[in-house]
Amino acid sequence: MNGTDAERDLLATLGLLLIHANYVDEALVDLYWTVARKSEPDLIVAVRGKTLGGLVKAVCDTYTDTITDGALLERLERLRPLLDDALQVRNDYVHAYYVFTGGPSLDRTRRPKKGATVEVLKNVQVTDLESAIETLGAAQEAILDLYDATVEHVPGRDLSPRAAWSLRTASAPCARWAISDY
Repeated sequence: MNGTDAERDLLATLGLLLIHANYVDEALVDLYWTVARKSEPDLIVAVRGKTLGGLVKAVCDTYTDTITDGALLERLERLRPLLDDALQVRNDYVHAYYVFTGGPSLDRTRRPKKGATVEVLKNVQVTDLESAIETLGAAQEAILDLYDATVEHVPGRDLSPRAAWSLRTASAPCARWAISDY
């Protein structure tokens, strides 16, 4: 596409947002893997086909069934609103149809799984996407922080989450991405 700098920035930032949505998924999978104590093949079977909402539920349910440490359970409770926000942001952008307007913005229509089509945002700009990336990054960071605290309480997992996550995604550093770095 031969576009202006503003158009390229918009599309690059949208791509970055979608990558961050995937990073939230990956961080949740790693946390689930640790608390569920599944082998990697069993983990793949357990998470395959789950929506992000289903994965969040599986992680939270398994965590509360497995972990008995009160401080860790409190951290999970503090994480839940961040997960809810990340889920909403992720779904708003992943499950949307876009019309590129040829300028520094694009039109976005959100088509929910159930009910009528709802136009959630129109005329999305780079700053809207950056805000959504921050929401996803905050959730990812909190998930990995909880993983760090949890891994000590679950025998048999000897990698820190950041090491395991970096190995799985071949991408580091893994949290708090600054737009200006791209």
